[in-house]
Amino acid sequence: MKYPGRALFIAAVCSASVAGADSAFADVYRSGSAGVYAGLGYNFITIDDGLDQLDVSTVSARLGVQPHPFFDIEGRFGFSADESRLGGVDYALDNTAGAYAVLNLANESPITPYFLFGVSHIEIEATSSAGTTTEEDSDFSFGAGIDVEMVPGVSGNIEYLQYYDNGTTVVDGIGLGVTFRF
Repeated sequence: MKYPGRALFIAAVCSASVAGADSAFADVYRSGSAGVYAGLGYNFITIDDGLDQLDVSTVSARLGVQPHPFFDIEGRFGFSADESRLGGVDYALDNTAGAYAVLNLANESPITPYFLFGVSHIEIEATSSAGTTTEEDSDFSFGAGIDVEMVPGVSGNIEYLQYYDNGTTVVDGIGLGVTFRF
């Protein structure tokens, strides 16, 4: 995916990570609190096969547990919110599912940079006048983002996640979400 600001976004996450490192070992963690959480997100995803680029959107849900302020384990599921048309064929990222480890750079501010990695499963659907075909596959995934605590127990986030890369096709995107901690 060719995001003009992708390098800037990753640099900003890394800078925020370094800036928060000095207070990361403080006794009080405002931005990282252990427990269970659930969230909803909207994702702007690009499917790029090297020749063509398709932009689709998904709605996703996530459920996770944070046993330590610096570490989460979460599962996600998403489904298509729209399609992209190319050459008389409608393409949709029919669904996504994944399991991820999340490394939080918890600090005393309401902003928590994080990195995530795991495995994603994607299913792409193509519909034309000739019928519908579906392709699915799984791959190693990675990404980075920032959680911002808006009020106690509720945070918003923005993240970049590469769902899939088999050497010829890349599926990645930017997501916006809200998370509720219990």
